[in-house]
Amino acid sequence: MVDRANGYNGGKEEKEGRWTTIKVPVELRDAIKALSEKFGVPEYRVVWWGVSFFTEQISHPRIKEYLPLLDKASWYIAKLSMSVGAFKENPTPDNMSKLMKTAMQVSERLRVDTSYLIRSAENYMRHIDNDTKMELNASLKMVILDTMWKCLTEGKDSLFTLPDKLRKILQAVEQGQR
Repeated sequence: MVDRANGYNGGKEEKEGRWTTIKVPVELRDAIKALSEKFGVPEYRVVWWGVSFFTEQISHPRIKEYLPLLDKASWYIAKLSMSVGAFKENPTPDNMSKLMKTAMQVSERLRVDTSYLIRSAENYMRHIDNDTKMELNASLKMVILDTMWKCLTEGKDSLFTLPDKLRKILQAVEQGQR
């Protein structure tokens, strides 16, 4: 099947149609040839992929802007959650120290208030029971929510700076859940 609009001709070199050559550095030619062999596609297809990728990056430049904050936030959410879990399983001064260190990192690096989580952990260490465990869980949840809210609303990394298409998708999801 020939799909010229997408640059695909079923894996066979196209003998009909208009073809041309382009002048490129030897290193680029070698890279195109290596990728062509690796993926088992014609060399022009590798060039087509590169042009398509570049075009996509140019047409959606803001998507890249919010990834660093989300990546950082997801790492600290996971790290803090694991730290709280380890502390609940084994509430020792060493695990308390590790939890406090992680909470302070979240506070300093993401500018999220973690003081109530630290107070809940201290309270749990003094009185280990279901009530203090639920308080600790609720405090962790609040830190996670605060972190997520910060990613959604603040600065150049705000999800509200997404292109209109993605903003509409988020709004549709929100309306569907109500």
